[in-house]
Amino acid sequence: MIHICFSKFYFIPKTTFYAVKIILKYTKFVRTFAIIFLLMTQDAKSRFCSRLKMVRKSNKITQEKLGLLIGLDEFVASTRINRYEKGVHIADPNTAERIAQVLDEPLSFFYAETEELAELNRIFYHLDLVNKQQLLAFARELISIAKD
Repeated sequence: MIHICFSKFYFIPKTTFYAVKIILKYTKFVRTFAIIFLLMTQDAKSRFCSRLKMVRKSNKITQEKLGLLIGLDEFVASTRINRYEKGVHIADPNTAERIAQVLDEPLSFFYAETEELAELNRIFYHLDLVNKQQLLAFARELISIAKD
């Protein structure tokens, strides 16, 4: 098999050509998978960013104050929270948990896939134990009715 590249002739064995073709096809699959994974990660990241900003503002806490409350150094506190909100940096799990604790929200709220699920997480988190049990019983009842 002969291929022309930069006006020169290169002789490539047929088996090598097919091996390269398979590798390129596999690389395309991996690249596609990586893009899909990145998009999924971007969705979770954007949910975290927007919900962090919304809750921080509703609690009337500055970026600097939130940074200090979660234990960041005073020289980087505001910038770091700003970068979390903009999605420039991703909060590691421990930092995200500290943010959730300081803002008195469940960690699951920040990553919930839908707004309804996020709201349900918040409601459940802020209920006392008796009301949590009642809500769970009601949800189980709804599920059993839906199955019938």
